[in-house]
Amino acid sequence: MISVEQPPESTDPALAEYLTRMLQNISSNISLSNILSPNYVVPKKPDNGKIYYFPNAINDITTPGFWGYSNGAWVRLG
Repeated sequence: MISVEQPPESTDPALAEYLTRMLQNISSNISLSNILSPNYVVPKKPDNGKIYYFPNAINDITTPGFWGYSNGAWVRLG
């Protein structure tokens, strides 16, 4: 859990409310960007270090789940 520091007493209340809303908006968008779309085909050129989610087994992907690509090979992450 992230601790929230209170704004200085000299901060305008409207500014504090605005900043709080904007930080919540940023946090929400970061959370949404972490959702992995399922892949139903193995990418032709997978990115080294990227995480992929495969909902079913295909080609080199032997079981459904999260897979990473590292140094030319697929690695099951869970």
